[in-house]
Amino acid sequence: MKRTSRRLLIAACVIVGIVILLSVAARLILTRDVLMELVVPRLETAVGAEIQVGDIGVRFPFGFGVDIRDLSFEKSIPQGEMLAVGAERLVAKASLLSLIKKRPVIKSVDISGGSLSISGGERADGAGVDGLVAELSMRPAGDGFLVSIDLAVSTVRVPIKERPPIILNDLGFKGDMTLGAAFESLHIEHAKAVWGELMSFDISGDISELKTSQNVKLGIASKRIDLAPVIESVMMLGLMPDAAGDEGKLTIRMVDGSIGLESDIVGSLRKPSSMTVSGRIGLQDVTVGHPALHGPVTATGDVDFDMQGARSENVRIIFGSSGADIDFGVTLEGRKNIGVMRVACSAELDLNDLIPSEKREALGMDGGSVTADVKFEGSPADLKALLPMSGGNVSASDIERAWTQSRLSTSADFSGIDLRSSGSPIVIDGLKGRCRIEKGDLEAFDASFDLNGSPYSCSVSIEKLMPALTEMVSVLENMDPASFTSLDPLFKSLKTRSLVAARIEGRSFDATLFDKESEEPEPGKRGGTPGAVEEEADPLAANPFTLLALKGSAFSVRLDTIRTAKAVFTKIDAQGSIIAGRLRADPVTLGYAGGTGKAVLESDLSKPGRIKSSVDLSLDKVHAATALGAMHPLGRLLEGAFSFQAEAAFESGQAVNPLLTINGKGSALSASGTVDLSSFLSPITRSGLIDLSHLEQVDFKDWRGNFIMRNGRFVTDNWTIGSNRGDWSIKGSFGIDGTLDYTVHLIVPPSVQRDMKDLSKYRDLVNLFRDQSGNLVLDFQVGGTGRSPKVSLDMSAARSKATENLIDKAKDWLKQ
Repeated sequence: MKRTSRRLLIAACVIVGIVILLSVAARLILTRDVLMELVVPRLETAVGAEIQVGDIGVRFPFGFGVDIRDLSFEKSIPQGEMLAVGAERLVAKASLLSLIKKRPVIKSVDISGGSLSISGGERADGAGVDGLVAELSMRPAGDGFLVSIDLAVSTVRVPIKERPPIILNDLGFKGDMTLGAAFESLHIEHAKAVWGELMSFDISGDISELKTSQNVKLGIASKRIDLAPVIESVMMLGLMPDAAGDEGKLTIRMVDGSIGLESDIVGSLRKPSSMTVSGRIGLQDVTVGHPALHGPVTATGDVDFDMQGARSENVRIIFGSSGADIDFGVTLEGRKNIGVMRVACSAELDLNDLIPSEKREALGMDGGSVTADVKFEGSPADLKALLPMSGGNVSASDIERAWTQSRLSTSADFSGIDLRSSGSPIVIDGLKGRCRIEKGDLEAFDASFDLNGSPYSCSVSIEKLMPALTEMVSVLENMDPASFTSLDPLFKSLKTRSLVAARIEGRSFDATLFDKESEEPEPGKRGGTPGAVEEEADPLAANPFTLLALKGSAFSVRLDTIRTAKAVFTKIDAQGSIIAGRLRADPVTLGYAGGTGKAVLESDLSKPGRIKSSVDLSLDKVHAATALGAMHPLGRLLEGAFSFQAEAAFESGQAVNPLLTINGKGSALSASGTVDLSSFLSPITRSGLIDLSHLEQVDFKDWRGNFIMRNGRFVTDNWTIGSNRGDWSIKGSFGIDGTLDYTVHLIVPPSVQRDMKDLSKYRDLVNLFRDQSGNLVLDFQVGGTGRSPKVSLDMSAARSKATENLIDKAKDWLKQ
């Protein structure tokens, strides 16, 4: 037993001695110079470039290894740039026996301080890698080799044309893979690629025919990528502008959420352009912010993609209490250009979510919900023509053609919308209805609502709404609304012909809410003579929808009542049109003060600061006190059914009283009625000159005459009133300001004089007012105002007659 142990110990010592001897011999033989002659040329042949080495050594006997320090080389690459590679240290360890058996076992290849850079070209100049650290190993496994890689890079530089380069930090790759026996294929069982703590991808797949076509079939997956830090890092790299950046840049701000990625890559590394990528992105509560919305928007769903495009059938968008389900598809042409886009959206919207609070306050909007369906299919060129951006070079004909041929449709139902705009008398409650847009036409907008507490309904259709509106907005961008004293230049610049058809029906409309309290205008100030007012721009004229209606409309209006400060109209039924700002309503039928009427109204709305209108009006069986009482105090003195005919022109606008601008003419006729003249005649009766109390209430059987309206005054031209108490002839005028200027001629027949008191008492004086037929002829001058009239009896005829009587008596006395 002792002999056997001694023999084994001797054998071990011999082996150790041989190993030591071989190690010493190897180090004596494989000196730095010898290694430089043996190893470096082979490496230069492998890389195709001259290699610089700072130092080189051999590792032996426990395995065979080479330790190289400060290795570097440069070579040109096919793109024309110069590739520079360096490493502070490269240590390779292999099994000597495996090398002898030609079944190499590379225990490790350690690289530290590695670097790579490309320079001298246009495409990749400035690209590079710094801080490369790698650990590699390879050992036989089955018919091939098992390769393990653990690689980390501190910095990667990617050049961008005309911009600073992108710098990525902390990239890494780690995995196990199987290399074929002839080094012709590579199978990745499991590998992981990372970008710091931001992203982590699992990689598996195969690379075949490594020596020729290098075919690739890889799968890449990441269950969760938190987007907020990724977006922040991408923005720091300059790849995405900040939300607070310059105008026109992307304003979406990432708030929260993550995505999951599954992707397959198939193709050839020799032909990168032919490689295909496909997969799926899973959106997991991806939340973003945008200035157009006053709250975050969250998206959940899956998006499939490949080299032909992207598509999804289940993306759900949530913002506030609003939501939308979106299906979309995008096809690519030539792998770069977007071909056809398809979008279908079904949304349930709360308007409080869509409209910021300050805008809701400005509109006086409260509540409201909308359910909408939107569908679109077309190319980016179609979309550009449908909605051209500011400063775009798209003609009106291109816009119209795009909308006419487009496959864009929208339908929506809305309800519960209340509008109470600050400073406006209009209050709309419970607006509800639906609308439909097809091929750029508003095919239907049907709504019902309460206007200031009165029920209304309306129906609107607009041919070529969207092309006309798109062109209108584009034109308005180049025009100053403050210059809209006339809309004619705007209408002439518009090429798209649209037509608004509107029907409005309602219970009542109170126009007095729009009247502004103001003092009666002084001569020469606003509201006086038409020429005294300068035209002003109307900010409403800058509203695109208002302008579309003014450009071309056909309308019908039916209301039960319109209340104004001076009149109440009933049963209004009007039809008409607006062409280039010129309105014509024909016919207009209405009820007024117990009678009926017809009218033709024309208005020039092209100058919104000063609207000129004309009306041709006829009224039949109108109750005079009701019709005239609100316009002038004198109207309340009159009872009876009248018929009127009138033609007039007037102006209206901001702070303009239309009654002060009326110019026109007409006639009035009544077969019977009563007039109360007590306010005019009682002062004369009280003076004791003559008793006219019997004439203060007059029942007339015929009232007729012509009148003229001129600059706020109503001028009567010899109106005649026939009654059983005398015949009247009236000339003069009254003003809208209440002033009176009349001459009244009254003939009282003898039959009526018998009922007048004290005529015999003042017989001599009364005889001065009688004509040859015994009629009592009285002339009055009426002045003052309707509320405080001033009446005087014209004594000039009586004085002349008294003088003549004196002269006649003197002549008779002289003859005696």
